[in-house]
Amino acid sequence: MKIDDAAKPLSFIRIAPIWKDKKICKEVNENFAEYEHCIRQQYLDIYFNSGLSRFVEKGETIFIENIEFFVNDCRPKCGYVDDRTHIEIQTGFTQENFKRKQIQADKNFARRLQSREGQRSQMQMISHALGHAANGDSSQLSDINWEALGENGDLNEDISRLRTRLQAVYGTSSKSKKKPASKSLVQSLPERTLTKRFIAEKKFDNEEAYIKCLI
Repeated sequence: MKIDDAAKPLSFIRIAPIWKDKKICKEVNENFAEYEHCIRQQYLDIYFNSGLSRFVEKGETIFIENIEFFVNDCRPKCGYVDDRTHIEIQTGFTQENFKRKQIQADKNFARRLQSREGQRSQMQMISHALGHAANGDSSQLSDINWEALGENGDLNEDISRLRTRLQAVYGTSSKSKKKPASKSLVQSLPERTLTKRFIAEKKFDNEEAYIKCLI
């Protein structure tokens, strides 16, 4: 029995048996409507209606009379079962299939952790780039991988808003820096030498740019 002062009653729980014997698993699943009542009456009702508050968490397994049950889902994600909790029984797994399911779940969890670590690195890069931008150098903002950050649905809206603001303020591109002008274009630009005489002759003209270096 688990005790948690902050626990809330569950409105719903979805649970599935894990069978050691492949033959039994196949038989139960093929005649599930017939066996469902038996599973509920002989196992789940006795366990959950014994007078004890049974604390349940999504993703855990529970042993009831030497049979292991997997909590596939519940709302909220953890809490205690009471007489108002709707208990749904699913067709079960063999232990072998359940082990494969758990391995895949672990792989997915590891990928999510890697994604969060990558996002943390990118957020640190944003912070570092903003520090440079405050001093007039916004070039590092162009190196941010916005697509990688956007993979997290929870952050997607905030990241999109930040990206729009940075582009508006600093004119940053989404992926890479702007390409420099081609060599032929640079060579085609007009040239002039600024001398004191040239400036003296042009300083009273309306075109003030004549006496300034355009670059």
